[in-house]
Amino acid sequence: MPTPINAHRALVLATLLLTVGLAGCATDDNGGTPYASFEEARDANTPGPFSPDTGESQLNTMSEDEASNIQLKVLVPETNEELSTGQQDVWILIYDDAEDEPITDASVSIQAWMPHMGHGASPEENPTHVNDGMYNGLVTWSMDGEWEMRLDITIGNDVLYYAPTMWVGQQAE
Repeated sequence: MPTPINAHRALVLATLLLTVGLAGCATDDNGGTPYASFEEARDANTPGPFSPDTGESQLNTMSEDEASNIQLKVLVPETNEELSTGQQDVWILIYDDAEDEPITDASVSIQAWMPHMGHGASPEENPTHVNDGMYNGLVTWSMDGEWEMRLDITIGNDVLYYAPTMWVGQQAE
């Protein structure tokens, strides 16, 4: 027969295991992404789609036409009004417009760059694929002004370069 102390420990351990197990099940309906599906993200009224700068890209196996079909949309922040200095979550969608398919196997590096000041900001967390062509990372905007979100997207042996411009913080009157 178990002693009261051992029974209490077993109950605490069972409660802990159940709590940890259920915590892993607590996700939103979108699997953690800002949109429920690729189609919803593609059709969202957010910045983009952007085509790569093929002059800055490193094309080894893709033609320029194939590369220009790889589109990027900025899902979060949805508008410049949402951008403020400090660390901010960034969500992007990468997809092949010609095939109307999400790109799920890209490697993405990101850098926040302020062209007028000639410097970047860190730390950043490179976006990683979460679901349906949607990638999540972090960017740190160190001051108000115009910034580029410089992205190198590696697909196979090709590196596509994008640099959408964002306004951070208050605009001077």
